[in-house]
Amino acid sequence: MQYEFDLGRYARPVTTSSPEARLWFDRGLLWLYGFNHEEAVSCFREAQRADPDCALAFWGEAYAAGPFINLPWCWMSEMEARQAINTCFAATRAAMERRDGVCPVESALIEALPARYQRNAVVSMDEFSRWDDDFAARMREVHRRFPEDADVASLFAEALITRTPWRLWDPETGEPAEGADTEEARDVLESAMLARREAGQEPHPGMLHIYIHVMEMSRIPECAQAAADDLHRLSPDNGHLNHMPCHIYLQCGRYADALAVSRKAVRADAKYARRVGPFNFYTTARCHDFHAMMDAAMMLGDLRGAREAARGIAQTVTPDLLRQDRPHLVSTLDAYCSSTVHVPVRFGQWREIVDAPMPAHPELYVVTTLMHHYARGVAHAALGDFEAAERELASLEAGTAELPDARLYFNNAARDIMAIARAMLCGEMAYHRGERESGFAYLREAVRRSDQLAYSEPWPWMHPPRHALGALLLEDGQLDEAETIYRKDLGLDGEGRRCLQNRDNVWALHGYHECLQRLGRHQEAARIAPLLTAALSRSDTRIDSSCHCRTRNLGAFASSADLSGSAD
Repeated sequence: MQYEFDLGRYARPVTTSSPEARLWFDRGLLWLYGFNHEEAVSCFREAQRADPDCALAFWGEAYAAGPFINLPWCWMSEMEARQAINTCFAATRAAMERRDGVCPVESALIEALPARYQRNAVVSMDEFSRWDDDFAARMREVHRRFPEDADVASLFAEALITRTPWRLWDPETGEPAEGADTEEARDVLESAMLARREAGQEPHPGMLHIYIHVMEMSRIPECAQAAADDLHRLSPDNGHLNHMPCHIYLQCGRYADALAVSRKAVRADAKYARRVGPFNFYTTARCHDFHAMMDAAMMLGDLRGAREAARGIAQTVTPDLLRQDRPHLVSTLDAYCSSTVHVPVRFGQWREIVDAPMPAHPELYVVTTLMHHYARGVAHAALGDFEAAERELASLEAGTAELPDARLYFNNAARDIMAIARAMLCGEMAYHRGERESGFAYLREAVRRSDQLAYSEPWPWMHPPRHALGALLLEDGQLDEAETIYRKDLGLDGEGRRCLQNRDNVWALHGYHECLQRLGRHQEAARIAPLLTAALSRSDTRIDSSCHCRTRNLGAFASSADLSGSAD
C-alpha cells in the first residue's frame, strides 16, 4: 500500500472489509476532488483489486471517468466520448450489481449514476446535456435524503455546476446566469461548510474547491477568501487543490499569495509528472497552474517569477503532445504556450522578442505562432522599425484568417483572442508612427474586445489593454481619460464586470498615482502612495509606467521613487 503522494487526512467510511480497499478509495476520492480524474480512476481500480465486491470503488471509477467542468461532453472528441461512456457505463453496471449490503447513502450515490450514463453510446450534445440535467436532479434527491453528508453536498454542487460549465453568473448584471443552478449550489455548499465549522471538523477539500468555482465568477469573489485560505493546506501533493486559491486571490489583488500557492502547486505537479509522464489530460492542469503563477508574477512586476512560469509551460508543451488526436486538449495546450509571449511584452523585452526564433513547428503551435507575430510586431513598433512591424501584422492577419471557427482558446474562440492581438498591434504601430488618435482608437477597441471575452481565470488576454492605453494617454498628456482608465482597471469606479478588475496591481497603481499628481490632486495621490510603495516593494524590476510601450516623457512624475504625492 506504499504510495508516494501525501493527499491529506480526509477519509470517507466505505463498505468494505479490506483496509487496503478503503485506503485506495480515499486516495481516489481526494484525486477526484482535485480534478485529477485519471489518477482517481487508477486509485479506484486499485480499490477494486483489493476488494472486488466494493461497490463504491466502481462508483468512483464511473464518476471520475465522466465529464467535469474542464472537460464536459461538448469538449470531448468522438473518440474521447466513446472511451468515457464505455468506461462509465461498465463501471456503473458493476457498481449497481454490487450494491446489495451497502449502507443507504452509498446505495443512493450508486443509483444516481444511471441517470448520468443512460446508454452505452455516444449521443447528441442535446442528449448529453439532458443526462447532466437528470443526474443533477437525482443528486438533488440524494442530498435531500442525506443533507448532513459532506461528500454528498460536494458531489451534488458539482453536478449542478457541470450542467452549465463556466456559465454560472451573468457578468453584466451580477445575477445567476439563465438556466444555471448557481444559488442552489452556493446555498448547499455554504450550509455544509458552516455545519463542519460548527462541529469543529476540518474543512472538506471538495466543498472548498467547488465553492471557489461557484464564487469566482460572481461580483463577490471575496466571499471565498476563507475557503481559499483553507484549501491549499489540506492535500499537500494534490497540485490542483494547491492552485485553486489563485482563482480568488488574483481577483482580490492578493498576488503574492497567488504566487505562493502556485509555487506549491507546480512543485506537487512536478512530483506527479515524474511518475506518470505528460500524456494525460492532467497536463492541461499543470499548465494551468503555471499560467496562474505567470499571471500573479506579472501583476506583481516579478519578472523572474513570470519567466520561471513561462519556461515551465514551454518545457511542458512539447511537439509530441500537440500531435495527439485530442483536439480540445491540443488547442488548450497551444493556448497555454501562446500565453507565454505576454511576459516579454509585459516587461518591455523588445530586443529579446525580435531576436527570439519563431516556433519550429507552426503547424502544431498554431496560436502560439500567431501570438509570436503579435509580440514581434509590438516590439518592432516600440523600436521604431515599422516595416518589420507591418510584416508581422500581415502574418498575424493571414494566420488568423485560417483559424477554424471551432478553434478554442480556453473558453473563447481563438479568433476573438487574435482580434485583440490585431487591435493592440495596430494601436502600437499607429501611435509610435505619430498617428496618435488612430492609435488610441485601436487600443480602445482592444479594451472593448478584451472586456467582452468569456470568463476564464487568469483573464484570457493577460496583459490588460488598459495598461497600454493609459500609459500612452499619459505620455500624450491626456490625463483625464488616463485617470478614468486606471480607476476602471483597479476597480475603483465600482462599475462593470467584477472579473475585469485588477485590484492593487503595481502597473495601474503607478499610472493612477502619476495621473493624480499631474492633475494636482495631491491628497488623493498621498492616499494611493502607500499602496504603490507596497506594490513596488514586491517587484524585481524598475517600473516607470503602466506599460513599457511608453518610451517618452518618463520624467519625475513617472519615476518609481517619486511617491511624495504632495507638491504643496
